[in-house]
Amino acid sequence: YIVSNKVYGTIADESAGDVDSVSGTTVMSGGNWYNLGVSWNGSTLIVYLNGSAENSVSTSVSEIEDLSSSLTIAKDAGNDYGNGQVSQVLMYNRAITAAEFLQNYNVLKSRYGL
Repeated sequence: YIVSNKVYGTIADESAGDVDSVSGTTVMSGGNWYNLGVSWNGSTLIVYLNGSAENSVSTSVSEIEDLSSSLTIAKDAGNDYGNGQVSQVLMYNRAITAAEFLQNYNVLKSRYGL
């Protein structure tokens, strides 16, 4: 989600009461295309912007047990949706690497002629 024009990623294991968040460092401006990503490897939550890791945080969430919980995209903790468009969502059953984030960014940038 976006707060103060920065990308945020959050992961939670509500049954254990664990919630961790990480914010990007770049202030995004309106009218521009951005590639946003969040990765979690079981111990670290990383937020990416345009193919580059912006920030990371160690997380107390060790596993996600309740897969019936909702997944939200482009919606903040206050249940407000962002003002923009989501062109594509990619989900993996593993944490992808920084090189894979960069590769995805370059492919999507080329595909959309940006």
